[in-house]
Amino acid sequence: MSNVKVTTIKNIDGTKEVPTETVIAGSAKAWVNFDGTTNTGGLCTIRDDFNVSSITDTTTGVFVINFDTNMSSANFAVSGANFGSSNAGFLGCLTYELAVDSVKVYSYTHAGAAFDSEGLFVVIHSN
Repeated sequence: MSNVKVTTIKNIDGTKEVPTETVIAGSAKAWVNFDGTTNTGGLCTIRDDFNVSSITDTTTGVFVINFDTNMSSANFAVSGANFGSSNAGFLGCLTYELAVDSVKVYSYTHAGAAFDSEGLFVVIHSN
């Protein structure tokens, strides 16, 4: 297989373009949609993902997202959200124990209580 080296990528009619560095550095390096209420052998059910190998349920509202391919450093950005049909909350993506191979996230209710949400969505951006 050969490498293609270009400085910009254009759409088919050439009316829009983007530098390749924007695509490389700006694309999500991992994302996941999972159910925090499930725990089979300590792991949560992943609905869909990119570059996530598993999610460890460590305790109520605390999850470790493990990557298939490591990040280039532990200085990445995390964003996310959660929902619950009976106890809507928000996802507190804390900079606690960021590692090149995983990130630990915390899910809380609006009142601040730890919460295993049935819908958790996390996105990782890194160089």
